Amino acid sequence: MRLPRYVHASLAALLFLASFSGCRQDQPHQPAPKEQLIGLWKLDNYREVTTLNGRVNNDQTQPVGGTVEFRRNGEVISVDEAGNAEEGTWRLVDGGRRVKIIFSDIASAGFAPFGFLSGSTFELKAPDAGSLALSNRSSLSARGESVKYEVTFNLEK
Repeated sequence: MRLPRYVHASLAALLFLASFSGCRQDQPHQPAPKEQLIGLWKLDNYREVTTLNGRVNNDQTQPVGGTVEFRRNGEVISVDEAGNAEEGTWRLVDGGRRVKIIFSDIASAGFAPFGFLSGSTFELKAPDAGSLALSNRSSLSARGESVKYEVTFNLEK
């Protein structure tokens, strides 16, 4: 079976364009998200936003002290302002866009100031060499009302 002439032309154009893709300059190597997370981070502040039936009824940022250390072996250690430590594990999920942190008691680790979080998986926002934001969203619906809660922890190296 012979292919129509436009199919051959399309294949030739595709091969021609593909030949140029190998001639690009290499981009600077970007560290993997895991490498960006590893190390000791200072908890700087957290932002809490609560929405009731689609209207923001609370939006505040509070300073917070303490540290979080992500270790290469998958361990995480959180130390609060008073020096209380909580150990757990961490791993990247969703292709490195989120980090799952498991503490035996997430509230005592400083990650749930109001005990309202539905889980311990945080979206990674703006990870770079010196700053990181971990965000978690929850929602509840009951008796015709909808409450959405988002907390974002801002960390600095």
